[in-house]
Amino acid sequence: MSGITSGTGAHSFASDSITGFLGALAAKTPAPGGGCTAALAGALAAAQAQMVVEYSIGKQSLMDYQKGLLEYRQRLEKIRHLFLRLMDEDAAAYTQLSPWLKQTPDQRRAAPGFQAAVTATLRAPQTTAALANELLECCAALAQISNPMLASDLQVAQDIAAACGRSALRNVDINLPLLPDLKTQQQERTMTDEIATHLKQLIAKIT
Repeated sequence: MSGITSGTGAHSFASDSITGFLGALAAKTPAPGGGCTAALAGALAAAQAQMVVEYSIGKQSLMDYQKGLLEYRQRLEKIRHLFLRLMDEDAAAYTQLSPWLKQTPDQRRAAPGFQAAVTATLRAPQTTAALANELLECCAALAQISNPMLASDLQVAQDIAAACGRSALRNVDINLPLLPDLKTQQQERTMTDEIATHLKQLIAKIT
């Protein structure tokens, strides 16, 4: 493990080496966990898609699409860094929630900070899934304007982005019932269902 920390002073899993992160993931610790893994998958998919763009920029047969390709380069770079930030946000949220889970449901409901802790564990994977949708939209557009020699790489990016979205939503589903306020729980469910529906529609278009 590296000793790198995030801006909040907590350990930054996004800054670990691959070996270091996998060791932390395999360990018997609350975080990193599935949400962190989903966000990492998104970062991998964004980087893979960006590779496709790099091999398309400057290609003579794609001169008509250069402006769009340059825009996608910047967009994918931003998406990749957002996924890395979400890795650490998810890990930090679940680390805070973990001690609450050792208490009884009645004890948790009576505690003023519990709902906020649960909401934090929902927000990171919800955002991860929504960002996976954006990445899939980018991949779909790139299929029409990028180097055909990189078609398999773009398909890999699509597959991993789809897995990222599905995995992130699983993390929402497992924690959402912990919300003690039923109205808030329903609001979060509605928001999540919209993201999930969009994800299914995008995955259905992947060829």
